[in-house]
Amino acid sequence: MVVFGLTVALASASTARADPTLAAAGDISSCSNDGDSRTATLAKSLDPRRVAALGDLAYPDGTLAQFRDCYRPTWGQFKWKTRPVPGNHEYDTAGAKGYRTYFDMWGHLWYAYNLGNWRVYALDSERRISDQAAFLRRDMASHPRDCYLAYWHEPRWSDGLSGDSFAVSPLWDAFANHGGDVVLSGHDHNYQRWARIAGVREFVVGTGGKGNTRLVRDRAQVESATSFGVLVLTLHPHRYEWRFRPVAGHYFHDSGWNRCRND
Repeated sequence: MVVFGLTVALASASTARADPTLAAAGDISSCSNDGDSRTATLAKSLDPRRVAALGDLAYPDGTLAQFRDCYRPTWGQFKWKTRPVPGNHEYDTAGAKGYRTYFDMWGHLWYAYNLGNWRVYALDSERRISDQAAFLRRDMASHPRDCYLAYWHEPRWSDGLSGDSFAVSPLWDAFANHGGDVVLSGHDHNYQRWARIAGVREFVVGTGGKGNTRLVRDRAQVESATSFGVLVLTLHPHRYEWRFRPVAGHYFHDSGWNRCRND
């Protein structure tokens, strides 16, 4: 069982099991459209070990009613294996109370866990950034790994309408300076894969179903503002593979792999 708000350790995959997969998307559920139903159907077919819900999960205000009425019928079917983070819309409800209640998260809204041989960090891009940067530095020093992954809602780098988030720079810098490999974010409702910056590769995966928004720059390596879909990461002991899988009727794909920095 995960105890949210604390550093937690999930059992590592045994050598007899396949290397774990993590399915990720943000900007997911609204009762006003069916995009979340389509991405939930896709995620179910992928059967990942864990699901990273990248914030802005229940529109428009992240109330408990919106989580129950909009998120629960679709992505709620994966709640038991979902490791979420809040987005700005969760905080449209004071203290992110709807999110906290639905996911039973009454400690800090950031935490760490193990997935296979990887150390994974789920962080809150909306509040207490300096505290989380200090947490990252401490935890990465005390849990040495060959491979690290982190995710939070607002991307440090983005070619979407929201643009770069300078507020999360302390998270990015702490993660990069201690050997981090991959950062996942949402917020802009499109897909972006960036070349490594300070050794870290960023993916923006705001494709969970709420709607697509346009790109206004072209700095990332690969971009699409036309598809709903899910990013699947396979976390091998010393490397990772990525695949962006679109929902039925959408046709953008992306895939590749990299070795971890500390390998």
